[in-house]
Amino acid sequence: MRDDIVNELIRRCGAGEESAYGELFDEIRPDVLRILHTVVGPVQDLEDILQTVFLELFRSLPTFKNRSKFSTWLYRLVYNVALQQIRRRRILPGQVDVEKVLDHLAGTTPNPLQISEQKEMIELIAQALDSLGPKKRTVLVLHDIEEFSLDEVAKRVGTGKLTVKSRLYYARKEFAKKMRQIFVLSDAKVDKAKD
Repeated sequence: MRDDIVNELIRRCGAGEESAYGELFDEIRPDVLRILHTVVGPVQDLEDILQTVFLELFRSLPTFKNRSKFSTWLYRLVYNVALQQIRRRRILPGQVDVEKVLDHLAGTTPNPLQISEQKEMIELIAQALDSLGPKKRTVLVLHDIEEFSLDEVAKRVGTGKLTVKSRLYYARKEFAKKMRQIFVLSDAKVDKAKD
């Protein structure tokens, strides 16, 4: 998201310029989708949730007063709408798209065995992440994967730093427990296949 362009579009929206809304939608849509993936994962009705987010965003845009960065305000708004939709629709968080994660892996081109091992590991990690509730999953992804500071995470999810620390602690604990369970199960499958 380019702050200068977004700020100009917000100004134009505030002036009642209709075309600015469409331009703002196009500019921030990828960021909104990324946030939604962080909170709920790639669920079937993601496009419906996206539309709900933008309806709320355009309705709430006059309340944005530049006291914080727009990206922080946007994250909090998307996060809150996503949680509301989870509660209302009883949405289960979606599965992590393993192919997309593989596409984002940096480095040299791995051989087929390495690709297979990476894919298996990513699937196991995704399975553990998917087992977390949306609030814990969000703080874990933001802090440990996207490397935001505790203060930045707190601003983005609209809660205090101590709450973020608590959620992060329990998210890491649950994540580690789930990973241990997954490895025990996968080791048992390997042992069974050898018999």
